[in-house]
Amino acid sequence: MKLFRTPAFALAAWSLIMPPVSRTLRLEMTRDLSRWDVHSVYPTARDCEQERRRLLDDLNARIAKEPKTTLRRPARDRLAARYRNARCVSEEDLHSQSN
Repeated sequence: MKLFRTPAFALAAWSLIMPPVSRTLRLEMTRDLSRWDVHSVYPTARDCEQERRRLLDDLNARIAKEPKTTLRRPARDRLAARYRNARCVSEEDLHSQSN
């Protein structure tokens, strides 16, 4: 039986992660990335970064279309903050912090 060896870098995946929201509905900007919420996983850093930018662009387009008002929109503002603070990290880095 012949075993194929796959280089470690070929197995790497990239996660788009966002800071968690606390019980008081504030972002928890903890340094422990293993506590952050995984939004999605991509095969390359480039794919992950493209999705992060797409999310921000879509959000900014939606905000631009909304009528101008002095009313606060806490849910939208919280989502915007999560998207703006999202990061792409390798699965290896993400799991090494949880140990």
